[in-house]
Amino acid sequence: YLKEKLFTQEEITEMKQKNPIEFITTLPTDLANYINGFNCDSTKDLRTQLLKVQDWEHDYDPKKYYDFDWVKHTIFSFVRLYESGNLKKIQKEAWYNSHVWSLIDTIFDDIKTLQVIRGEAANAASTRRKNIDRVIGSKDIITRAFTGYKCDLIVREEKPEHEYADEYGVGETALLTNQLLTLQE
Repeated sequence: YLKEKLFTQEEITEMKQKNPIEFITTLPTDLANYINGFNCDSTKDLRTQLLKVQDWEHDYDPKKYYDFDWVKHTIFSFVRLYESGNLKKIQKEAWYNSHVWSLIDTIFDDIKTLQVIRGEAANAASTRRKNIDRVIGSKDIITRAFTGYKCDLIVREEKPEHEYADEYGVGETALLTNQLLTLQE
């Protein structure tokens, strides 16, 4: 933000003080131990570990064990992708969206106030900024609304249809190419 001169150091400090973001600093020990159980040397060993029925699976409660279930499902899905050989091939962006990123998207499924938007969704903050001076007149032809930057993934809060929702993160996989220089979007 400083490099692009979007904010001064003082403004950044003020934002951090007024809106502190609290992160979970450590993974819960039981979840970390479960994940470490998948530290295997082969897909055969991973499959053996995946087939072990865990205590949390006997009386599954999504409020308690969603993360464990997500880890197991995601590792199983990635093992299948790896074994198929398709990860070694050059694929289209849509293939990655449906086979790889969809596994990541589901990590937020247990948080009812968040939603993951896929498929070239317009960033709401960018849309609002581009249309700030747009006035809707009743007699004159109104100018077309500008669309915000389109992203492959937006993580935002769940809101009724016409309310503005806070956006917490975006993702984009495309590249911008300019002669000999390739830049990540």
